[in-house]
Amino acid sequence: MAPQSNETRDQAIARIKADGPSPENIKYLRSMAQPMSVVEIAKLFGITRQGVYFHIGGKTEQLDQKDRTSIQSLRPFKVPSHQQQCTLWNNITSTMKFALDKESVTGRRRITMMNWWKTLDKDLIIVADENEPGNHLAACGGWRLEDREASDGDLIVRPHSEPDEKQKRVLSWKVIEDGLKAEEKDK
Repeated sequence: MAPQSNETRDQAIARIKADGPSPENIKYLRSMAQPMSVVEIAKLFGITRQGVYFHIGGKTEQLDQKDRTSIQSLRPFKVPSHQQQCTLWNNITSTMKFALDKESVTGRRRITMMNWWKTLDKDLIIVADENEPGNHLAACGGWRLEDREASDGDLIVRPHSEPDEKQKRVLSWKVIEDGLKAEEKDK
């Protein structure tokens, strides 16, 4: 939906809100000079994030994929696609998203992630290894737990290469500890 002449950002958002969710409106909201996140769009229309995807017919090309690209670039390990179907992979991804934007992980996904965090042992680290068979950690294989080494620092997952500062930040125990503290405080 193209902006009307001399229309402010707030006026455009109000007009789009009144018009309702559609592929065109959602694409426009994601491509504005100050783009809205999927979470913000969902709140605007009073729907879930999944509802945003429903309204674009699951065609994610309708959305700017900055978040997806940034998550992919933040992974300091490589995992074959069939091993990306495991709950563990989803929990690691949710943790990274949570570190970037606490509001981006909601509903059932947030509950699952928080419950997973409570099961983690600070003395162990998660290791991605495509040759690892399915186990209690990941039925699809590709993951195992090992004793933590000094070089692991504060990370929850051992990287395949030297992680940069952003990778260290989104995969750190601090994210988990702060998230669990905030969750307890909100109860």
